[in-house]
Amino acid sequence: MDPDTRSRAKDALRTIFETAAYQVDDLEAPLDLSATQGDTCVVLLASDDTPEVEEFDNRNFRLKINDKDITCTKLLFTTRDDLKTHRCVRWGLGDLAAWSGEAAVARVMRKFFSIPLAVEVPQPTTAPGQELVGPEILHFPVKITAKRAVQIAGIEGVPRCRYLPHWQYQVSVSGERSYKGKSIQFSGEKKGMLNAINGIEVEAPEVVPETSGIIPDSEMVQMKIDKEQAKQRIINEIVESQTKTIRLRQEKGDAIYYEEKVFRPEGNEVKMDLNLIYVPVWSVKGKKIIEVNGYTGEVLTMPMDEGCEIL
Repeated sequence: MDPDTRSRAKDALRTIFETAAYQVDDLEAPLDLSATQGDTCVVLLASDDTPEVEEFDNRNFRLKINDKDITCTKLLFTTRDDLKTHRCVRWGLGDLAAWSGEAAVARVMRKFFSIPLAVEVPQPTTAPGQELVGPEILHFPVKITAKRAVQIAGIEGVPRCRYLPHWQYQVSVSGERSYKGKSIQFSGEKKGMLNAINGIEVEAPEVVPETSGIIPDSEMVQMKIDKEQAKQRIINEIVESQTKTIRLRQEKGDAIYYEEKVFRPEGNEVKMDLNLIYVPVWSVKGKKIIEVNGYTGEVLTMPMDEGCEIL
């Protein structure tokens, strides 16, 4: 990538992330930019140079904010399809065009714009020689084999892997109002996962998901809560938690009057990243059905369709 192309790519990346309400700063070579938003930090590199990309892919970057260490997400923009990466988000020309278009629409319509970034892509952690089939999906690694799942279940049965959809999110709100000399501030953030089948909220584990096909003869369970429903529910919850009610006292003659007014965050004060992630679960069917988390090995207390929490 020649210097002029890299400079133009850098400008395009800056525009995209600034539109998504990130604070974007220049970094020293060989890096290009950093983008921060709350507890999220992204390190960006635009390069076609193999050694430079390999160094970037293998190195970890951390940011310290108020004595808190944050692991930075790495985003690589490259025009080469033959470069191999395993531990960073990767954009090509098509991705750059798509996100530039999304950012342009967001600016024109003055709508909230978010960039999904929990998409680092290591090699799939399936059993040696395991052939994957079906669509490429973002999921937690399958650490537990079928044989081990049967052992954990403690029954004689046939194991089948099921990929269960969840909406992983990070949402924050920040804003301020002034009313008759009173200052009302909104400030809060929340992250977690929303089960896309039964709506139960669970904590998001500290694990890097991977993108790959699925295990043969496995099942991708269909979601019942789509992206727009999940987004609205999550936004409603944080807006409700940040809703403020103030009471003003006013004296007129010998009478005292009270005025109550409710303030809620507005849409442009709420920022959210929302990604669909599948959780692998081994369903061991014998005289009864025992479900085992395919990542942690934990036995689930009840079948997923009855509303168990799996993480």
